[in-house]
Amino acid sequence: MPDPIAIIAIVVLLLPQAYFLLASPSFLMVSLAIPSVTTLLRVLFSAHFKLLQLSGAASALAFAVTGRFAVALVPASVGVLGAAAKGRFLNAFDAAAAIRDTGDTAGVVRLRQLHWAGMGFNLVLLMAMLVILTRVVPVP
Repeated sequence: MPDPIAIIAIVVLLLPQAYFLLASPSFLMVSLAIPSVTTLLRVLFSAHFKLLQLSGAASALAFAVTGRFAVALVPASVGVLGAAAKGRFLNAFDAAAAIRDTGDTAGVVRLRQLHWAGMGFNLVLLMAMLVILTRVVPVP
C-alpha cells in the first residue's frame, strides 16, 4: 500500500510546476513589447518561484515528519533552487524590461530569451524531480 503522505507531498511539489508548464507557453503567442503582457509574465514567474519555495518546504516537512530525511532533501533542494533563481531571474527580467522601455528592441529579445530560459528551467527541474522521486519513493 503506498504511503498517502508521500503521495500528497509529491503532488504538492509537482502541481506548481505542472501549472507553470501549461501556463507559460501561452506567452509565446504575444509580443513582449507590450508592457502589460510583460508585467503579467513577470507576475507568473514570481508566483512560480514563490510556489516552488512553499511547495518544496511543505513537501520536505512531510517527508521529514514521516522519517524520510534523505527523501526530504529532494523537495528541500527544489525550494532552495526556487529561492536562488527568483532573485536572479526577476532582476534580469526587470533589467530587460527597463531596456525595452527605453525603446531598444534588444530588451524585447532579452525578455523572450528569459522567457524561454524560465520554461526550460522548469522543464528540467520537473523531469529531474520525476526521475529522482520515482527512484527514492517506492511505488508498488
